[in-house]
Amino acid sequence: MNVREATEITCVVCTRGRWHTTLPLTLMGVIMQTLKPVNLLLFDDNEPENRVDIQKDPVLSHLWSLLQFYHIWPEIKWPAHSQGQVSHHIASLGLAKTEWIWRLDDDDIPEPDCLKILASNIRDDVGAIGGLVLPNDPRPMGALASSMIEDIFLGRNEQWYLHGDGVLKTKEVDHLNNSFLYRRKIAKYETELSQVGHREETILTYEIKRQGFRVILDPNARTWHLNNPSGGIRSDPKYIDMAMRDERLFFNKLTGWGIKPTEYAYVVLEHGLGDHFAFKRNLAKFKEKNHGKKIMAFTCFDVFDGDPEIRQGSIAEAKAMFGNLNAYDVYGWTVNNHWTGTLVDAYSRMYNLKDSLIDDCNVFRATDLNNKIIMVSPYSIGGGHNIHAKNYPYWPQLVKLLRDASYTVWQVGLMGEVPLPDCIYHLNRTYKELGTLLQQCRCWVAVDNFFGHFVNTLDVKVPGVTIWGESDPKIFGYNYNLNILKDPKYLREDQFGKWFDREKNPWEFRKRNDGAFLPAKEVFEMIVTWLR
Repeated sequence: MNVREATEITCVVCTRGRWHTTLPLTLMGVIMQTLKPVNLLLFDDNEPENRVDIQKDPVLSHLWSLLQFYHIWPEIKWPAHSQGQVSHHIASLGLAKTEWIWRLDDDDIPEPDCLKILASNIRDDVGAIGGLVLPNDPRPMGALASSMIEDIFLGRNEQWYLHGDGVLKTKEVDHLNNSFLYRRKIAKYETELSQVGHREETILTYEIKRQGFRVILDPNARTWHLNNPSGGIRSDPKYIDMAMRDERLFFNKLTGWGIKPTEYAYVVLEHGLGDHFAFKRNLAKFKEKNHGKKIMAFTCFDVFDGDPEIRQGSIAEAKAMFGNLNAYDVYGWTVNNHWTGTLVDAYSRMYNLKDSLIDDCNVFRATDLNNKIIMVSPYSIGGGHNIHAKNYPYWPQLVKLLRDASYTVWQVGLMGEVPLPDCIYHLNRTYKELGTLLQQCRCWVAVDNFFGHFVNTLDVKVPGVTIWGESDPKIFGYNYNLNILKDPKYLREDQFGKWFDREKNPWEFRKRNDGAFLPAKEVFEMIVTWLR
């Protein structure tokens, strides 16, 4: 027995001001379904003087004939005056003769298999089934997307995003939006909502869930939502006032349901890998300040090691949510506040945390003087081919001097970076693996890259050596390390400005990079002396 034989469905559409714009596309979408509804209830919410004579309209009359040709019996309902969509949907519960109602907006275009896919999820314990409701510029689902009721004020329903390709898994959700299939006899529309019916679908479907029925999202079913700017409920001049009234009613509903909306604490890290770790040094204090809130971190790199208390999203999601990200720009903050302290403390102050005390930490110094392993992190991100101003130009000579002194050199970094001669390579290691490897070393040596910031986030810090060229170790370094700076005269005037790559600006690179580093022999002698 196929789904059509087992279940008959009524399609319900409420329309206002869209007879000659998007409504014909919606009707054609209904006509072309592979599983067709047996009835179409069309509620016209236009003022009487704006109603349409379907039989005299060349497009609508043809669509009306097609509906009947495909045995979809159409009925149009004209209330005495404009009443709003909520009253029409309530009326549809008494007018429909089928157990299931397929709700569509008058600017929706369902794909041909949409209703068939939705109906395939019908079970005795299922009360409502929705699919994706996509805009004309659909985007992949990000970390903020949620169809759970406590996340309602994020405004990121999972139905509004692409979930991937191929056959996708269904899931249980708390509520649905816009278009869905639902059981008529258990539906309870909120009668106190205004004509615009703000939060109407959320209240309806969550009440279905509260009755013990499952609410299902099947991302294989797609409806395209045109978001028609003309017509519809938002055309009412009192829309904003009515929507605000409905929002207050909805908030009271949440309180009555015992739902506490999720509170989020936001972090935006739109800078380099080392900057991410500089913030991470403040993470414990950030969690303490925001106890009881979920942390939403928008990042360029995943440095949180799968921390279950943190949801991560992309910078693109942050821009979509906040627009301008200046409030989260730590370097802009340092300039505006004439900051002269450390980067770690800058993050602490910007997020209104307690002082960092970045050097008040558990430092591990290798006591085995026979340990001859030194870990090197030679490159800055993107600088594996010596094109970046941060890269130390004398690595091969320094490694040779270490090797001649009987040290074993482990090189860490990314695949594709230039391998230094005579090293043991540990490339593309996880941060956890790097921390474990560090415990086996006498010390580490790096340039002005992420490594010093990374080590500073570990429970036990392993002191190391940072070779500085143009960055100020008083801002970006840590005093338990050996910070090698040739001469302060090479420091950039704007320590919080952007770096230049040689490929983008070769003259700027050459001017700033030439002569900024001590030669390998001097660096080697400083390291050996420090290790004693």
